[in-house]
Amino acid sequence: MIFENDYKIDKFGVISQKNPLPFDYTQNYLNSYIKIKEKCVLLSKIRLEYILKNTENVTSLLDFGSGTGEFLEEACNKINQVYSFDVIEKNFDFAETITSDELYNKKFDVVCFFDSLEHTVNPKSIIESLNTKYIFISLPWCHYDSKGTEWFMNWKHRKPNEHLHHYNDKSLSNFMNSCGYETISLDNIEDVVRIRYDEKMPNILSGAFKKL
Repeated sequence: MIFENDYKIDKFGVISQKNPLPFDYTQNYLNSYIKIKEKCVLLSKIRLEYILKNTENVTSLLDFGSGTGEFLEEACNKINQVYSFDVIEKNFDFAETITSDELYNKKFDVVCFFDSLEHTVNPKSIIESLNTKYIFISLPWCHYDSKGTEWFMNWKHRKPNEHLHHYNDKSLSNFMNSCGYETISLDNIEDVVRIRYDEKMPNILSGAFKKL
């Protein structure tokens, strides 16, 4: 089967591409988000509200995969210190840029993976190496467990070589628990902006996690 040749499911229920090719993240890639700036701004407000609702005494935040910066620009209005990290290096007036060398040597109250964790080659190593109290994640909600292989192979969010890992609510919680984080909240709050492909199934999974 194509699925078995190209994908594996680990003990947490996370589906991962077996042999992904390097993906070229360029300015043109970022430009696709600039075209939907109004939607990104609205998402940023929803994400920040979700963070503030599920945390306390947050003074520092790192956005892992900050893209065009709309979320950080919104976050700096409520949080004293905001930091940016992205494979495409870009400086913002409202945030301090973190380099790869600094990423695991600095402490943050919150680290966010908004549409970025599924792009990383080794997410477990990244999560376990960060020095933070809270982690917030949003990513496509995979329904392979209920919809099956054919659905997965035609799923619009599968995106080989770009989206390397696929989660549902249970597998994301299991994965984060294995990294030393308890699950605070799992929701699909972004679906009010990010239109569902199936009215019966949530589109985007959001999760809040706290260090054990």
